[in-house]
Amino acid sequence: MAIFDSFLPRIKRIRIFWITTLMLFGFTSLSLAQTGRVAGTVTAADDGEPLPGAHVMIVEEDAGAAADPDGNYSIVNVPPGTYTIEATAVGFASTTIEDVRVNIDQTTNVDIEMREEEFVGEEVVLVDERPVVERDVASSRANISAADMESLPVVDVSEAIGLQAGIQGLNVRGLGSQYMQFQVGGFSMRDERDNTPYTAISMTSVAEMQVQTGGFNAEYGNVQSGVVNVVTRSGDRDNYNADVIFRYSPPGKKHFGPSPNDPESFFMRPYLDDDVAWDGTDSGAWDRYTQRKYPEFEGWRNVEQSNLSPGSEYYGLSATAAQRLFEHEHRKDFAITEPDYDLDLGFGGPVPYVGEFLGNLRFWASHRRTQEMYLYPLSEDRYQDHSTHIKLTSDVIEGAGMTLDIEALFGSQSGTNNNNVGQPGIFRGAGGIAAAPSMHSYQRSVVFSSDYFAPTEVDRFMIGANFTRMVTDDTFYDISLSHFQSDYDTNPNPLRSDETVAVFGNDYEANEAPFGFQPEPSSGIGTGMRMGVGMSNSRDSSRVSYQTAEFDLTSQLTHFMQIKTGAEFVRTHSKVNYAAVDEFLQAGRTASRWDKKPLRGGLYAQTTLEFEGMVANLGLRADYHYANTTWYDFDPFDPALGPGNIDMMDDLLETTDTDHQVFLSPRLGVSFPITVESKLFFNYGHFRSMPQPENLYMIRRETLEDRVARIANPNMPLPQTVAYELGYEHSLMDQYLIRVTGYYSDMRNHTELVDYVSADDRISYSISEPNWYRDHRGFEVTLERGEGRFFTGFVNYTYMVTSQGRFGFPWQYENPAEQRQQERRYEPAETRPVARPYARVNLDFHTPADFGPEWGGFNPLERWNINLLANWQAGRWLTWTGPGAAPPGVSNNIQWRDEFNIDMRITREFEMQGTRIRLFADISNVLNTKRMSQWASYGFEDGDDYNRYMQSLHLPAEHEDEMMYEYVPGDDQPGDFRELDKDFVPIEARSTVSSDEVSSPNERALYYDTGTDEYFQWSDQEGDFIPADEDHVDHVLDNNKYIEMPNHQSFTFLNPRNVFFGIRVQF
Repeated sequence: MAIFDSFLPRIKRIRIFWITTLMLFGFTSLSLAQTGRVAGTVTAADDGEPLPGAHVMIVEEDAGAAADPDGNYSIVNVPPGTYTIEATAVGFASTTIEDVRVNIDQTTNVDIEMREEEFVGEEVVLVDERPVVERDVASSRANISAADMESLPVVDVSEAIGLQAGIQGLNVRGLGSQYMQFQVGGFSMRDERDNTPYTAISMTSVAEMQVQTGGFNAEYGNVQSGVVNVVTRSGDRDNYNADVIFRYSPPGKKHFGPSPNDPESFFMRPYLDDDVAWDGTDSGAWDRYTQRKYPEFEGWRNVEQSNLSPGSEYYGLSATAAQRLFEHEHRKDFAITEPDYDLDLGFGGPVPYVGEFLGNLRFWASHRRTQEMYLYPLSEDRYQDHSTHIKLTSDVIEGAGMTLDIEALFGSQSGTNNNNVGQPGIFRGAGGIAAAPSMHSYQRSVVFSSDYFAPTEVDRFMIGANFTRMVTDDTFYDISLSHFQSDYDTNPNPLRSDETVAVFGNDYEANEAPFGFQPEPSSGIGTGMRMGVGMSNSRDSSRVSYQTAEFDLTSQLTHFMQIKTGAEFVRTHSKVNYAAVDEFLQAGRTASRWDKKPLRGGLYAQTTLEFEGMVANLGLRADYHYANTTWYDFDPFDPALGPGNIDMMDDLLETTDTDHQVFLSPRLGVSFPITVESKLFFNYGHFRSMPQPENLYMIRRETLEDRVARIANPNMPLPQTVAYELGYEHSLMDQYLIRVTGYYSDMRNHTELVDYVSADDRISYSISEPNWYRDHRGFEVTLERGEGRFFTGFVNYTYMVTSQGRFGFPWQYENPAEQRQQERRYEPAETRPVARPYARVNLDFHTPADFGPEWGGFNPLERWNINLLANWQAGRWLTWTGPGAAPPGVSNNIQWRDEFNIDMRITREFEMQGTRIRLFADISNVLNTKRMSQWASYGFEDGDDYNRYMQSLHLPAEHEDEMMYEYVPGDDQPGDFRELDKDFVPIEARSTVSSDEVSSPNERALYYDTGTDEYFQWSDQEGDFIPADEDHVDHVLDNNKYIEMPNHQSFTFLNPRNVFFGIRVQF
């Protein structure tokens, strides 16, 4: 659907909301902290005496303050950025300080020494030196400017967020993105369908970003993991500016190895290789090692023989015609012919004609468009993301200390739904698409049909207004109103056409299958490939919206004390309707829906105390939640929950009002200097966020039996995290920052499903209960150099362990005997801590302007930038003792090989007549490294395929007592591999190698005697085993030729080296 067409009716629906709120509030404002403070002392340079009455002004903001009798000054409500400060006093030379950096929710300390004026108009110009250690920060926090992101090999804000210590992707310290708070321009971008953030903001709209992983002040609610504040760019008051970014990657494969339709591939070879295609894979042409690498096939001659009777589906097709029909059904084109690209446009300045009369009204508008071609085509062949952002800024009444911002964002994501049950989710990266057919019953259908998964589109719309008013020089308030809405549309493509597109053999007419949606049964020749039924089952027509109103008051009571208090109110309309639909395979299909309007709110008060480098943040937050509905009052095994009653539940069950819930959350943060170059900080707090909506409001229908399959619990307490953080920062040589942080978080009241089963099995449903707990503990180390003439960069290391488990049992049976039996078998679901530390290294090498020799006015060595980004993570731990269950006491005994990757950005900058041009190339996977999936999520055909790979590895001898099979000892780890162009030479380990002990020996294999550590080969000529040639054994071992690789060669290794060519133009 056209994005703007879909948004027009929404704007009409929220018209009443905006009229009402504007009448109530008059103006609207900033929702959460997006400003900082500049403070310091003005003294005379000669004697150090304070200069009361000295005036300090921020030139760019036209904001300032006068020094008090002690010479102290404070300028509040300063947007983040880099400024010039000017100080004036009677009898003293005007002092200008440049390059003063202001960060979100921080105090920038600028002490000013003024010297007596020697002549009229004398001016002193200084450059501010930014402290390496920011003493006023009592938490782990990173401030990232637009200039910082410009050099990194990242393309969106989520990638920049993921580079910070303790963060992987958008997961912060072990918690998923649904637990974080992501704000743009002060407005929450949380999609309350599943609580995940929408982060597709244009890079040309980003002015500043702050990432905080712990120690959130009381003003922040609905968060348990991290807070990201994105400050958006405002248009210039006087000039028009433009910013254009374009990245382009030529079409190319996104995997190593052959294409799925290559004649030698797993999916094709048994049906095309003349050695087996006609008489079958078990005809004797292939040995057993080759046979198990491909699907079993009876041969086209046998297919012909089985279709000789007139009633046969393929009656009259010869073996050759049947093979041609097979090729027709596997004709999908896997070549990627279109590029990946990112286009980011921004333009802004004064609003023409009327801007001057509307408080210097100015605008910044941006548009971002992203396209990523899929690993192979699905119902859509690409992922697309479009977002448009508009910001209007007005000073309202010049000089009156008022600012009004209005922001709107339109976003649309489209692609292929990544499940068949109606849940939200879109395929994007190669890994998720490669995983879809692996370990899957219908893997051929996933790969070669077009519509195994349905197309999907998600449209999002946000509009908000911010008003800030300075009441006095030390006090200001914010009022904020916003509306966020998301619309989901997941449905099948049009039905498959029955029109004949090809004729085979004796007039067998074939349609466009396996392309197009087909709800009726249809299968492919020779393979049984499903070409209809059980495909594109997802349906989703959900719409979720919420409106937020917030008031914040900030006052700098003294030079050392600031207070902040506020309130917020959120009204949500959650109208969700999704299902898994199949006309022929109805068993197990469910439909989930709810239409609720819950309410929540919050009150907070906090104070910040600053004295001689020590900072203390004290706060208390009260959160309120009300599901705003009635809910069923039922016994666990009430007959009303059984088959045929779901539409009569309102008549069969009593209902009661849901609970009003209030929770208090204390917050504390302290930072104090230890030495001139170091500080120690500590923070503690209680944090809560909303559960997944389906755990609060959903009733899931099992459509075949028309019964309750799952029911929510709207009275569940809000999940809570109690977190502690202790950190130390130190400055080295006034250039390098060392930060060491330790943390602990205790999560409570998280939900898990409990199954209830009646004695007669007619009632069987799940319900959400707050019986899951988890804790995270770890430490982070960061070394950072933020400024340097030729070199900057950072290194961070994260170590974290997690323990989690549940209270009670995961099921409740009405039959006491069955319950006791299950309890005896139950093993408590508690996981032991297993660490997977990770680290990142970013090295930025650059040359300044005018560097190097000049030839004809051109400096070939100036303005170059090479940015290297290396990522490492320890391999995951797994339990492996051989096929089948591990014996008691063995857990996490084998570690996968570590992951390592390097990305790079190379940039050359030019400036011409006020235009800044940056040519760059982004290179991902610089070393073209091959990596297998650590979770075996792709590449493997099935469990047997995985087991054969694991058994072929030469694991360390220390695991010999744990293994339930004979193996060759070595130094292999899971993740080691054989290059696909090297022949497979199996090595079979035996306690004794002899013709009596080994059945069906093969000349291709090597045989390892575990008793003598010797290698043997079978000789058909000798009819016995003979010692293996040592050179041959060494060659096999040195080249890993003994490793039996996964059967899906096309999907074993993904993401080869890729280059994006880009340009950025700013003026």
